[in-house]
Amino acid sequence: MANSMSYTNSFGEPITKQQLEKLKDYNINYYEDSVLSKIERYEIGDVSYSVYLKETEDLHSILDDFGLVDIEIIKSSSAGTFKVEERYWFINKILRERSKVLFDISSNDICSQVLDNETGLPLLDTTEKYLFTSGEDIYSLGFEYNLDGSFKRTWGAWVENTDQRQRGYIGSEKIDLYFPNLFIEHPYYQDAYFFPENTL
Repeated sequence: MANSMSYTNSFGEPITKQQLEKLKDYNINYYEDSVLSKIERYEIGDVSYSVYLKETEDLHSILDDFGLVDIEIIKSSSAGTFKVEERYWFINKILRERSKVLFDISSNDICSQVLDNETGLPLLDTTEKYLFTSGEDIYSLGFEYNLDGSFKRTWGAWVENTDQRQRGYIGSEKIDLYFPNLFIEHPYYQDAYFFPENTL
């Protein structure tokens, strides 16, 4: 097994070890056979970890290895062409938040949801989705949803190009006025459900 590491600043941009020594906020990224296995984050002297769960590990074994620290444990899986990360955030071995993130084939995070810690069911009003258009590195629109999973509002670059830019978003009552074909062309963004239809 080949182990290696790299360094990034707090924005995730690559830096050298010499640059790292001049910063208060930075990340050390650890790899096993070129696959990211752990991120050690330093923020103004405090350290926290993100650890990617291997198939041979479980949450408890990771928590036992790290003790009483802030740690995010990430369990990755695939669903068709999508990648799913289920994330567990622990402080002093107590589960504080559970969430999941959906990535498309281009590694864009197109959906994130907070989950109920006990049941694992999504809290639909915490859902955020992001619409990426061809050739763009950042999303064109972001979406929020109501408790029942219905569309609440959208924001982003396309909104900034309308007369609603001062407001910062377009709510459900005006969405058809500004983007009349949005949900016809992109039906995935009409509600808070995690997977697009016909994913598998």
